Amino acid sequence: MSKKKKETRTKKKEHKENTQTGRHKQVILSLLDAQPRHGLTLTQIIRKTGAKKKEDLKKIERFMDSLLESGRIKQLSNGSFVANRSVGNKAAEEEFTGVVDHVSSRFAYVNIGEEQDVYIKAKDLASAVHGDTVKITIFPTRHGEHREGNVVEVLKRNRTRFVGRIEISANFG
Repeated sequence: MSKKKKETRTKKKEHKENTQTGRHKQVILSLLDAQPRHGLTLTQIIRKTGAKKKEDLKKIERFMDSLLESGRIKQLSNGSFVANRSVGNKAAEEEFTGVVDHVSSRFAYVNIGEEQDVYIKAKDLASAVHGDTVKITIFPTRHGEHREGNVVEVLKRNRTRFVGRIEISANFG
């Protein structure tokens, strides 16, 4: 009778480990899908999943490798991981064309002709300035009254002449 009890205990333990791994996988995918433009390092992913055991850490690393091979995620040059948008994730973004209305040094709005303007942070403006025609993507999440987006490409410049002063140094200008 003792053998039977031991077998059921090991089966329960294996089942518990499999559900933990499944939970880790779900957490990893939801983390990467929830932040489509912010990369997470492997250390950050491990911390957020709450994995502590060596076996769990190895399973997470293998899962990340399988996601990389399948093209579900991609690794950036700094080593962080982001969800690959071209594979058809839930975080797919809409693309629009509009004109930049630069409001302040921290942000701008892009008038896309319909509904409300799209809010763009200064770091997401690329090199666009006031009056440029740009192609933008709109993120699925919203943090304020306006939809939030990112400039993908500057299609037409409003100004081609700029007044300024350049200082030439020995190695750079």
